[in-house]
Amino acid sequence: MENKTKISAIIKRFLSQRFSPSTEERVQRWLMRDEYSEEKANASLEYWNELKNNVDPNTYAALERVNVKIGYIKRKRNNSIRRKVVGIAAVLVPVLLIAGGYLYYAYNNNKLTEVQALYGETKHFFLPDSSEVWINAGTNLRYPKKFKTGQRTVFLDGEAYFFVRENKVKPFTVETQQLSVKVLGTKFNVKAYSSETKTITTLTSGKVEVTTNKNDHRVLNPNEQLVFDHSNATIDVTEIPAKIYSIQEVFPT
Repeated sequence: MENKTKISAIIKRFLSQRFSPSTEERVQRWLMRDEYSEEKANASLEYWNELKNNVDPNTYAALERVNVKIGYIKRKRNNSIRRKVVGIAAVLVPVLLIAGGYLYYAYNNNKLTEVQALYGETKHFFLPDSSEVWINAGTNLRYPKKFKTGQRTVFLDGEAYFFVRENKVKPFTVETQQLSVKVLGTKFNVKAYSSETKTITTLTSGKVEVTTNKNDHRVLNPNEQLVFDHSNATIDVTEIPAKIYSIQEVFPT
C-alpha cells in the first residue's frame, strides 16, 4: 500500500510538471524500469480518471504536457475531438508514459557518452574537463561530450571514484537515482547501484553537498561517509579511516 501511494504521488507530480529538470530525468528513467509496472499503469489511469471528472483548461494543459514528453506533434482540433481525446487518455496514458520515457531517454542519451564496466572489470578514464573517474564492475556512467556553461553533470548507476578538477564557477554534480552529490573540486566515491537498497557517498578530500530525493541536504567533510537508506529515507553520517576509501583500496590495480 505504501509503494502504491508513493508511485501515485510521483506520477501525478510528473504529469503536472512539478519536478525540477534534474529530477525530471531521474523520474523518466524510473518510469522505463520494469519494476512496479502494474502499479505505474494503475496510478496513471487513476490520475486521468480524476481529470475526466474535473475537466477544465488544466486538463488539456496536462494532456499537452504528456504530448510534449512523448514527442507528439500537436495538430489543430475542435472541442469535440478534444473531449474524445481526454476520454481515451485513460487507456493510452500507461503506454504514453513508457513511450515518453523511452523517447526522452533516447533523445537525451544521443547527446551523452556512456561508459560501462561489465561484471568482473573496472575502468579508468577522463571526463571532458579532465576530471578522472574509476568505475567499478556493473557500473554505467553517462556524461555529455562537452559540459555546458555553468555546470558539469554526470549520471551514475553503480559505483565510481571521482577526482574532480577544481572549477569554482562550474560545479560538478553526480546524479543518481536516489540522490545527487555536488562538488567544486575534490576526491570522493559514490556507490549507487539501482538494484541495492542503500546509496553511499564517501569523501576523501575537499567538500561535497549531498541532496537526497527527499530534498534532505548534508555537507560532508574529508573522511566522512554518508549512507542513505532507500527503504526509510534515513541518513547516517560516520567518520571512517582515510585508508579504507582510498582509490588504491576501492579499485586495486
